[in-house]
Amino acid sequence: MPKKQTYDELRLKDQLAPTQWRMYLLICIVGLMITGIMGYGFFKGGRMSKVYAPLVDAAMEIKLEATTAHLWFEEIISGDRHENISEVWKHQDQAEWYAKAMLEGGKNPEGTFIPLDDAEMRRKIKNVQGKLKEFREITQKRIEAKGLSGVGTDIDQRYDHIFRSFLKEADEVETKLQQLMAKDLRTFGYTQVFLIVTSILLFLTIGISFWYFDNKRVKNLLLLNEANWAVLESEARFSSIYNQSPIGIELYDSKGNLINANPKCLEIFGIRDVAAVRGFKLFEDPNISDEVKKKIIDSEVVSYESDFDFDKVKELGLYETSKTGKIFVEVFVTPWKTAAPDEERFLVHVTDITERKQAKKELEEHRDHLEELVEERTTELKEKVAELECMNDVFVGREFRIKELMDKIKELEKAQCDAF
Repeated sequence: MPKKQTYDELRLKDQLAPTQWRMYLLICIVGLMITGIMGYGFFKGGRMSKVYAPLVDAAMEIKLEATTAHLWFEEIISGDRHENISEVWKHQDQAEWYAKAMLEGGKNPEGTFIPLDDAEMRRKIKNVQGKLKEFREITQKRIEAKGLSGVGTDIDQRYDHIFRSFLKEADEVETKLQQLMAKDLRTFGYTQVFLIVTSILLFLTIGISFWYFDNKRVKNLLLLNEANWAVLESEARFSSIYNQSPIGIELYDSKGNLINANPKCLEIFGIRDVAAVRGFKLFEDPNISDEVKKKIIDSEVVSYESDFDFDKVKELGLYETSKTGKIFVEVFVTPWKTAAPDEERFLVHVTDITERKQAKKELEEHRDHLEELVEERTTELKEKVAELECMNDVFVGREFRIKELMDKIKELEKAQCDAF
């Protein structure tokens, strides 16, 4: 038979067991980790919308500005005196500015452009810059040789060839940028799934930790109760522990009649003198369920939490109390064998856990609030994705407008050839 532990040994063991502050620390750590996970998701989604949307717009603007410059120049070279060459250079400068902004970053009324860090994309944009430079140079040469650079001349053919090469490079930049955006969207989706799974695992971890803590606490409480009974056998030590206990203690006889209650118990239930409740019947208490009463009668160790309604006590006239409303209590009932073999008593420990319940409720409300924030952020991300898809539709529309401009250029060239 194992050696019975002393009360001091049990107290030391209880001090070494997980305590509430350790659990609160674990909750804080898990909360910070979940906050970090959510923050990363919001940061990643926000960065995608801030980086790619302006860059895709810049790629479209490069083609649009260069094409507009080309159209204005063709008007001027065809003899339109109402147009000014400064408009051509203005659009050319804008196209070059957008290309530079994609490499070095920039800001204009349309938004802020974050520079690309993809090596292949930077190489392609530099190729576009090279084509824009060639386009500027050939434009300048045609201006200088205006009389010899009409439609169908060698320099006009070179001019059109360079412009088509530029459009090809610009299309490759736009296509590659859209591929990068699609790749990042897939990666973001995988990341979100990983973060959700991680959050679930964290919640499971804290749940298991709570279960372990409660299980350990109940086991230690059982051992401490056994030690308390040993203390109660000694009247000298019993008085000190009983009267100074931070836990409410009630002693009932085998029929469930109250024999005594310590000061903490009287405080919990708002009773001035134990004489006013001596003889109170445990098995007639309306705040105890029938199931719990049956377990107590069967001499089982019972541990439960419940709300205690003082208004019901007053309504039934069970005893006088200064308390009103409801409190939450944790009750631990232990059968106690006395020296007489046929006599059994019940020792009841009562703890007021109202504050703990309120704290738990606040924690659950905070968790619900976090879930609402996650839903709000998820909705925002979906709206951002919808905006990106909408912008992509707009960009496709611009492609059609550019094609129409190209067709117009060809018609103008044909008309000039027919005129000659």
